[in-house]
Amino acid sequence: MTSLTDQLATCNTAGLFDVLRIHGLPVRELPREIRGLDPSMQLAGPVFTVTGRADPSISVHESLELFISKVLSGAPAGHVVVCQPHDHGRSAMGDLAAESLKRRGIRGYLIDGGSRDADEICAIGFPVFARYTSPIDIVGSWRLEATDVPITFGSVVVSPGDYILGDRDGTLLIEKAHAEFVIAETVKTMATDSRMRNAIRAGRDPYDAFLEFGKL
Repeated sequence: MTSLTDQLATCNTAGLFDVLRIHGLPVRELPREIRGLDPSMQLAGPVFTVTGRADPSISVHESLELFISKVLSGAPAGHVVVCQPHDHGRSAMGDLAAESLKRRGIRGYLIDGGSRDADEICAIGFPVFARYTSPIDIVGSWRLEATDVPITFGSVVVSPGDYILGDRDGTLLIEKAHAEFVIAETVKTMATDSRMRNAIRAGRDPYDAFLEFGKL
């Protein structure tokens, strides 16, 4: 049986939005400034949350130990790491972290902050969405405070068990309680879109195609 994550990975955010709108469900869009390091990158899966903040008193050893043990070794396979660093001065993602997470079966990494090693990460093929890039990293200057707890992006609360879908258009969250229904409906909606698109390409009048295949 195909997993929810694999089903979600066949979808796009436009189709997901249509389903949320049609069924009157909350639209939880993460900040539009957060983008994939490469436009072709996609994030899809349940979230594993990370939060922390700048701490100039932390040692190099402790800052690395916390991040490696709690994130690189601690994030569960099949999840997307979603990080709220409360800091726009550093990058809490780089190529060695991306390599480690990819090899452990993590589906991607989204941060309301920075990433570095953009070329290397793109070459690795690990999806990273970030607000900016900077060569300045977190070593000896940033403390990881908690994982797998609710975090906030502006007015959007991201909770463990929620699902995330990110692509070139943006990033949307699906509440855990609605995930199974919403993902199944999005798969159906996108199949309908494909039939309508194929009909138009075959020469069908758009309005006739809409009457047969269109959605409200």
